[in-house]
Amino acid sequence: LVLGAGQGSYLPWEKPKEGSDVKQVTLDGEDVPDLGPHLAPGKVTLIDFSAKWCEPCRTLDAHVLKLVETDPALAYRKLDVGDWDTPLAGRYLKGIKELPYVLVFDKTGKQVDALVGLDLPKLDATIKKAAGAP
Repeated sequence: LVLGAGQGSYLPWEKPKEGSDVKQVTLDGEDVPDLGPHLAPGKVTLIDFSAKWCEPCRTLDAHVLKLVETDPALAYRKLDVGDWDTPLAGRYLKGIKELPYVLVFDKTGKQVDALVGLDLPKLDATIKKAAGAP
């Protein structure tokens, strides 16, 4: 958050390291009717529904950016929901009470899990499960 009389704004998202498989799919809650085209074939794909104003979302984002820097078999797709009443939130966040909301897909594009809230150990375990690690 950048403070200032009438000048307040949220800090921009961290930039991913060059060459990392990270894509910002949407900003400010624009609708994405189909997540399929955004999955990375042959990679574990994380679809992260988050918002600039959400501090746990920023913590998750920093964690995942470090993971994708070292794991070429991991893809990260970021969807900024904007707010709870945007078209994107209306489509995917019905019944979800907190952010971040992360969908984890395996290398074949099958959804392995959906994680609500910030739980980095569970996220790491789910990524390993999706990758086929014991």
